[in-house]
Amino acid sequence: MYLTNRDEFGRLLSAANYNTSHYNSDLWQIFENPLDWKEKYIHPNYMKIFTENYLEEPCPDVFWFPVFTEKACDEIVEEMENHGSWSGGKHEVSPVSMSHQ
Repeated sequence: MYLTNRDEFGRLLSAANYNTSHYNSDLWQIFENPLDWKEKYIHPNYMKIFTENYLEEPCPDVFWFPVFTEKACDEIVEEMENHGSWSGGKHEVSPVSMSHQ
């Protein structure tokens, strides 16, 4: 019998620490399944920021560059809306945030 690693036929997902208590549980899998997380949530052009200076400067000191996919952005917003509160911008912790600690 011979074994080769020249071709990728897929990979196994780690479900040992998969927490289903979040609205979008896959968002929390960055450390358990990093390759799948990156494929799903990191924009394909993200690395071009570092290699090809892939960014825009619409006005002085403001930069636009891709980091997350649309799916990641949508799921982050859904997660926060499911959480029940956004930051009030007053450098204070909301009572809802305290109850989740």
